[in-house]
Amino acid sequence: MASTSEAIVELEELLPTAIPEQDDTGQNSETQLTTNRSTITDTFETFANRQNTEPNQAELLGEDTLSKLTSDEGTRQNIIKELIDTEDEHVRFLKILNEHFYTPMKREDWINRDFIQLLFPNLETIIHFHETLWERMKERREERGVECTVGDILVQT
Repeated sequence: MASTSEAIVELEELLPTAIPEQDDTGQNSETQLTTNRSTITDTFETFANRQNTEPNQAELLGEDTLSKLTSDEGTRQNIIKELIDTEDEHVRFLKILNEHFYTPMKREDWINRDFIQLLFPNLETIIHFHETLWERMKERREERGVECTVGDILVQT
């Protein structure tokens, strides 16, 4: 996996600095993209470097409960927490993709709509799917605490 700084450099390389646009005389002139490059990279960097806002295992389960777990139970709870945290991150990055790339590209006239659809097929559906999955797993953990299992949620999905 690439480091955050490497990912930001790769992201910046993908962002064009300007697009050709015809002025009133019909001539092409260079104009800045409506989406500001620094805003995109700042947003990406903020999400990539953010501290996990989800509570840790001790806060979720309580110190007493955590100390009573067997090694296997503790491992299972850590894996469930990691699944939920990973899904949270995935939803956040999908929203960045939607907000800073897909939506501006749809709004602008300089990219063919069919090409945009090839780049981002069903993005809104994918975001909704992953948000729902994340919310269901999170609710399950809140309801059941140490008795939390998410296997049935994953199978149903």
